[in-house]
Amino acid sequence: MLCCGFITSKGNEQMTSNATADSASVRVPSLMCFPFLALSEPCEIGPWVLLPYQDALDERWETGGFRGSARDMIEVFRYGVNLDSLENPTLIARAGRGFTGEPPDNAERVALTAAVAYCALDRNIHKTPDRTWILGENLDYWEFPVSGDRELSLPIGRRHTVKYHNTWSPDNPIVGPSTLLSIPIAHVTIQEHAADMLYRALFADTDRSRRLRTAIMFFVESWRNTPSVFGIPDWAYDYGSIICAQQTALETLLSQPRNGRTSACNRIVDGVRKLIVKLPVSIADDTDESDYRAILCRESSLARKRKCGHAPYADEGFVTWSERFTAVRNATVHEGDPLTPLLDQVEPVQVLRDTVEEADLVLRDAIRLTAESARH
Repeated sequence: MLCCGFITSKGNEQMTSNATADSASVRVPSLMCFPFLALSEPCEIGPWVLLPYQDALDERWETGGFRGSARDMIEVFRYGVNLDSLENPTLIARAGRGFTGEPPDNAERVALTAAVAYCALDRNIHKTPDRTWILGENLDYWEFPVSGDRELSLPIGRRHTVKYHNTWSPDNPIVGPSTLLSIPIAHVTIQEHAADMLYRALFADTDRSRRLRTAIMFFVESWRNTPSVFGIPDWAYDYGSIICAQQTALETLLSQPRNGRTSACNRIVDGVRKLIVKLPVSIADDTDESDYRAILCRESSLARKRKCGHAPYADEGFVTWSERFTAVRNATVHEGDPLTPLLDQVEPVQVLRDTVEEADLVLRDAIRLTAESARH
């Protein structure tokens, strides 16, 4: 089952009265949403607030007509080939102002969608049979005008499947992406403080923030729908595709010059270690939970996976993983078979799977570290 969230923006401006807006309905308001993301509770990020569908309907809307049209639009969304109805989509409003219908500018849109996509994936890693996976498809953002004439136009969106300039109705639904699993009742949480910090880092117009946005795009791409993610063990090619997206994300983040003397493995090892050195807070000694850098260090994805008390990026295990990771990536690109470097292993497919999972953890840590560095 899916949820959507709406976005709102902060501000003290007075909203146009419903009577005035209804009588002069020249401007068609835009509906902003993550129609396939089931948010469990409101989350404020920068000048926006994400709201579960039912919460959103209780908010202030510019006009009653806009609220009704948005409700009608959401009710004709369908999820996947089985055309399952959305139960709780996520809508976006302007914090403190409600659903004004004015869309974000391009810089706001990019920062918001990247922050939500990363934080939703980072906080929701579900690997048990009774939980759903959060996939790249669940994080698609759609934005389009809504009007009472039931004409559909979708000028801004990501990975959407929809007819342009056509009427929409329950008999002609808007069909979104499907996954290989049926979607159970599952809600997503986003750590508000981390998402807000990431939004501000992404919004900055710097080379580092642009690299961060690109890396998140490839991180999300690594979570797109692939059979291997769901436990089909012999689809090794899918793991190779995931590793290529992960490698691109890491190279973008670390932005280290290539030369004949430095291997891809060493660039990853050196780049991640340099990011960690930039953090002035000790993992073991700092106890101030209000300092996000301390929380960041304590919640190192790789440290939690290895269940180690020391810094996991300082040991040789990280170097060994990086060598294997880059070897698999190179074999995927140049030989078309990611298993080639692992044929001497007892269980090469399992080693491949472990390599991908560890890369995912390293990439999560590198994104957090880069965001913290960019914020300062």
